[in-house]
Amino acid sequence: MTPQELIQGLVARGMPQHVATAFAANLMQESGLNPSINEIAPVVAGSRGGFGLAQWTGPRRKQLEAFAASQGKAVDDPGLQMDFLVWETQNTEKGAYDKIVSTNNVADATRAVSTAFLRPGVPNL
Repeated sequence: MTPQELIQGLVARGMPQHVATAFAANLMQESGLNPSINEIAPVVAGSRGGFGLAQWTGPRRKQLEAFAASQGKAVDDPGLQMDFLVWETQNTEKGAYDKIVSTNNVADATRAVSTAFLRPGVPNL
């Protein structure tokens, strides 16, 4: 998937342009925008590692898998993953999304996506 495809897909799902661009920048770091990628050496002991565009891990990965099953789609489908990401912003990650969408430029939104939504152990901004 290209950054532009991700941005266009998120904007089509109702995300502001600067926020969609910030997600694309962060997800490029997380997964290289490969919706099938699985973390090779899981940081979280005993887990199956991060999976997909956002490297969903632990309970969030299980939610992604359940969401895919409920939609009758493959978990590595990029459209499904964009739908799930938007679902998270409206449900389980609404507080994080409120912080992200309150920004007014790509740089601030990019930092907010990392710190509020992805919450990596070691940020790579």
